Amino acid sequence: MKHILTEDIGKFIPPLTTVISALGNGSTKTEVEQEITVGDEAVIANMKGYWVGDLMRIDIKFRS
Repeated sequence: MKHILTEDIGKFIPPLTTVISALGNGSTKTEVEQEITVGDEAVIANMKGYWVGDLMRIDIKFRS
């Protein structure tokens, strides 16, 4: 089980902003992957964003 502390929530914002900015350039096939780190700077998840038709989809996959 992964625990995300309140002080770590802000660390999700920079990767999310990067993904949204890259997808917002109008390209329908853009795919961006960002790593999310918390606590002792261990990478705990990858964030991917891509277009599905007219919808922007952002997935967060937590590492085991």
